Amino acid sequence: MIQILMVDDDPTILELSAIFLERAGDIQVDGTESAADALKRLEGDGGPYHVIISDYAMPDMDGIAFLKAVRSRKLEIPFILFTGKSREEVVIEALNSGADYYLQKDGRPTVLFVELSHQIRQAAERYRSRREDLVKRDLALQLSGATSLSAALQRCVEAAIAVSETDCGTMYLLDRASGCFVLRHSEGLSPEYVAAISKRRRNPSTSLIARAEGPIYINYQEKDLPLQEAREREGLRAMAAVPIHHEGEVIGYFSVGSHTADEIPSAGRSGLETIAAMTGNAIDRLRAQEELRRSEEQLRAIFEAAEVSFVITDGSDPDPTVLEFSPGAEMIFGYRRQEMVGKPVSRLHLPEDVALFSEVHRQMRAGGRGLSGFTTLVRKNGERFPAIFSTYPLFDESGQMRAALDVSVDITEQKRMEENLQKSEEYYRAIFENSGTAMAIVEEDGIVSKVNSESEVLFGRPPQEIEGKMRWDEFIAEEDREGLWELFRKGQRRLKIPTAQYEADLIDRWGGIKRGLFRASIIPRTRQYIVSVTNVTERRAAEMALKESEERLKMAIEGGNLGIWDWNLETGEEAFSDKWGDILGYSAEELKTHLGIWDRLVHPEDRARVKQSLMDHLEGLTPYCETEHRMRSKDGLWVWISGRGKVVSWDESGRPVRMTGVIQEMRPGEGRISGP
Repeated sequence: MIQILMVDDDPTILELSAIFLERAGDIQVDGTESAADALKRLEGDGGPYHVIISDYAMPDMDGIAFLKAVRSRKLEIPFILFTGKSREEVVIEALNSGADYYLQKDGRPTVLFVELSHQIRQAAERYRSRREDLVKRDLALQLSGATSLSAALQRCVEAAIAVSETDCGTMYLLDRASGCFVLRHSEGLSPEYVAAISKRRRNPSTSLIARAEGPIYINYQEKDLPLQEAREREGLRAMAAVPIHHEGEVIGYFSVGSHTADEIPSAGRSGLETIAAMTGNAIDRLRAQEELRRSEEQLRAIFEAAEVSFVITDGSDPDPTVLEFSPGAEMIFGYRRQEMVGKPVSRLHLPEDVALFSEVHRQMRAGGRGLSGFTTLVRKNGERFPAIFSTYPLFDESGQMRAALDVSVDITEQKRMEENLQKSEEYYRAIFENSGTAMAIVEEDGIVSKVNSESEVLFGRPPQEIEGKMRWDEFIAEEDREGLWELFRKGQRRLKIPTAQYEADLIDRWGGIKRGLFRASIIPRTRQYIVSVTNVTERRAAEMALKESEERLKMAIEGGNLGIWDWNLETGEEAFSDKWGDILGYSAEELKTHLGIWDRLVHPEDRARVKQSLMDHLEGLTPYCETEHRMRSKDGLWVWISGRGKVVSWDESGRPVRMTGVIQEMRPGEGRISGP
C-alpha cells in the first residue's frame, strides 16, 4: 500500500483526491489542510509516507516553503507539487528546490487523477527502489566489517524487514552439532510466539525450506501449515522464508512476516533473495570466526584473514615441510589442511621457483626480512594463478629461525579487472576515434587535452597543435563564446546534467566559418568534459532553403485565394484551411464540428458529376480530381468553385488512404446565386 501525505487548504480537493486516488486499492491518502501540521506528521524519519503531494498557494506557508522545509530535514520522500499555478517561475523554483514532479490542477478530473496516480506510483517505486538499494549497500558494508555473528544476524533480519515492507522477522542457522536449524535471532514478535517457535527443531532432511531450496511465500488464506495455531495467536497474516546458501548447502534461512498485510509485497521479494545471497558468505565467515575464537590464541592471530593464505613451514632446505595450513590457504589452493600438513611446500610453487628457497632461507637466517613480490602459484587442480607472495622468518627465544611464514594473496580477480580496464580503454579509444564526429576532452579551465582525427578534418589543425596548448573557445566565433561558456558553467555547478547541446559558428585554421552543433557531458567522477562537435553547415543551409520554400508556397496560396483541404480516406476525417472556410463563410471551429460537410454542401445537380470525378481518380483513371461545381455558402447562396485534388498516400496493398487539394472561387466579386 502506497501511503500518501496530501496537503491542501481546500478540504473539497482533499476529499475529491482521496476518492479518486484510493479507488484502485493500492493508494491510501492521509490529508491535512496545513503545511505546519504536515511537518509534525513527518517528524523523525518521515513517518509512514511514501509520497508527499502539496498545493502551492496556501496560507501561512506555501508549497515551495513547505518543500524546502521537508528537504532541510534531509527527508528524501518524493514530492509532487499539485497546484493551479502554472507560472513558469513556480515550476522552475519547485524543481530546483527538490520537487520530483509538477502537475497543474486543470482539465478533466478523471484524466488529471489518472496522471497523478501514475506519478504517485512512479515516485513511490523509485523511492522504494532507492531505499532498498541503500539498505542493501549498508548491509554489505556492515557485513564486510562485522566481527560479531549475532550483530550480523540482527542486521540481516532488519534489512530483510526493511526491503520487504514487513514488521517482523527471524533468523535460523544450521547447528553442526545437532544437525538442526536453530533460531538465532528475532525481531518484532511476541515472547510467546518466539518461545513456541524456539521449541521446534527443524531437520534439513525434512524441513520444507531446505528441500525447496528456494523462497517460500505464505499468504493469509493458506491454512493447515506447521505452527498454524501459534501464527494465528500472534496475528501473522503473511510470511516468507528464504534459504541461505553457502557452497551449495543450505546453512540457514531467515523469515519475515506481516501483522497487517495479506501477502508479502511482490516488489520486495527480489530484495529478500538478494539479501539471502549477500549473507551466506558473511554468515559462514562469521561462524568460522566464532569457532576460531574458541581455539588457541596463536592460531586465531594467524588465521583471522579469511581470504589470505597463511602457510607455516619448517624452513628446511631444499624443500621445506608444511607445519600449518590456514583456511585461507585451503580456499585459495584447493587443498584441505590434512592434505598439506607434513607435505613439501614445493607443490604450491612453480619448479623453477623452488630452487630459490635455499638462498631466501639463508638470507632470513642472517637477519634478513624475507622476500616479497609478485609470483605465480599452483592450485591443487594444476591451475596457475597470479599472487602477491611474502615469506617471513619466525625466530625462537634464542634468536634462531625455527620456521617460516608464507603469506599469499590471490590477485586473479585484480588481474581480471586490470585486463577488463585495458579492454575498456581500448573500446573507449575505438569509439573516440571512430565516432564520425569531432570529439575532444576539455579540462575545467577550458584547455583541450585530447582530440580525435575528425577534429583535424573539421578545424584543419593536427592534434599536436591543439592538445594541451589551445582552449576550446579559440575555435568559436566571438559572439557565441559566452553562450557556450555558460553551458560549461552550468555543468560545473550541477554535475547531474548528463548532456547539453548548443549551436555555434566555428572558425577553422584558415578563417572559414562553419556551423557546429556542440554536445557536452561531464565525465563521471572528474572535472573534465567530453565534447563532440557535428558539422551542421549543410543541414542548416537545407533548413533555410526549406523555410524559404514554405514561405513562397504560403505567398502563392494567399495570393491565389486558395482554400486547402485534407481528407483521411480510412477514418473519414477532414481538415480545412481558414481560407477554405472564408470562401463559404464558415469559421474554423464550425468546420471541425461538421463531419462530411464537403459532400453536403455540393449542389444536388453537381453531386453525381463530382463523385464520378472523385471515383475516377481514386481508381487511378485520372492523374487529378478536377471539377467545377457549385457549393452552398453559410448564408445560403450558391458559389461556383474550381476544385483540384490528388491522392498523396497509399497503404501496402495500393489502396488510397489520404487525399489533399485546393478550391478557388471562380467568380469572386460578381455576386452569388440564390436558389434551392
